Amino acid sequence: MNKKIFSAICALVLVFGSAAALPEGFAKFGSTITASAETYGNYEYEILENGSVEITKYNGEGNKVTIPGAINGKKVTSIGELAFSNCSSLTSVTIPNSVTSIGYRAFSNCSSLTSVTIPNSVTSIGEGAFHSCKSLTSVTIPNSVTSIGGYAFIGCTSLTSVTIPKSVTSIGDGAFYDCTSLTSVTIPNSVTSIGDYSFAYCASLTSVTIPDSVTSIGEWAFQNCTGLTSVTIPNSVKSIGYAAFYDCTSLTSVTIPNSVTSIGGYAFNDCTSLTSVTIPDSVTSIGYRAFGYYFDSDTGAYLKVDSFTIYGYKGTAAETYAKDNGFTSIALKKDTRKKGDINNNGKIDASDLLQVKSHIKKVKLLKGDDFTCADIDGNGTINAVDLLKMKAHLKGVTLLWK
Repeated sequence: MNKKIFSAICALVLVFGSAAALPEGFAKFGSTITASAETYGNYEYEILENGSVEITKYNGEGNKVTIPGAINGKKVTSIGELAFSNCSSLTSVTIPNSVTSIGYRAFSNCSSLTSVTIPNSVTSIGEGAFHSCKSLTSVTIPNSVTSIGGYAFIGCTSLTSVTIPKSVTSIGDGAFYDCTSLTSVTIPNSVTSIGDYSFAYCASLTSVTIPDSVTSIGEWAFQNCTGLTSVTIPNSVKSIGYAAFYDCTSLTSVTIPNSVTSIGGYAFNDCTSLTSVTIPDSVTSIGYRAFGYYFDSDTGAYLKVDSFTIYGYKGTAAETYAKDNGFTSIALKKDTRKKGDINNNGKIDASDLLQVKSHIKKVKLLKGDDFTCADIDGNGTINAVDLLKMKAHLKGVTLLWK
């Protein structure tokens, strides 16, 4: 069985397997609005309890649409569920700044929609709001939005970039699932959790910045991101979900911080370019086939990655996992070096700075204890801030230690 088909089936069974397994909104797939509605031009609408208007259906055939901010003197505050669904001729839409919510599947299957202007009055983007808008190339989410609903942009296969503002605290399950043209995404440090399937099948995604506000990475979150070459998990993350990075076949390095306590089963399974991993002693639980295995389509079985090596500490979950699975295990010694003293010569010098610069430029990556030693902030990343603090220590401006 083809590997991608196999993993897709696994994902779809879990996500779309039955109506009972779907989010509440998605259980209503294909439903129609039956409540009585008033009309205004090409729009059907309802008056809400607060006296404002919700657009319930668009009956026009125009390709460029500007939604009115008011109808008969009443503010339009909501785009209702399925309101513009299947408007195949729609190429652009401007939403007025009176609107605060975009409902369930409001613009789903608008296959010609290339651009959408979301005003900074909108606070929530509903489940499946732009589902399968296959021509949508970019979207800017305003800083009024606090949540991106589940499957909001699923199947937007032309979407190359997305700007997520600092107001967003949660990214819903499957929010960017199957956005196959998405090349990079920066998640702001307001986000605390990355939902299940959030970026699954984003095959063009080559880099992702996970901020140190995130505490958990959901199941299948980055599944089949086959262009992803490296990932740094920040020091705030405590758990890595089941199959979180499954089938990331180009992934060559991963940095797991000492904040992580559990790594789910299949978390890095089928990462065929990943030949080694350093697991900190904070990890107490490693799930089934989390590392070092790949799915062989010829035999239909999971096989071991050749010469896979685990670096870890004696008496820890890393050593146990390596032993139980027959992987090479290299024991790490407790690092007694002081922060920034990568060379372990009792001081921070030009050589230490050079190694950090090389890491930042991705010339030669620091790994294991060397990485931890250079991560001055302890946030799971090595960046210009760490370099500046080491320079300040070297110049005697601000000492890291005496």
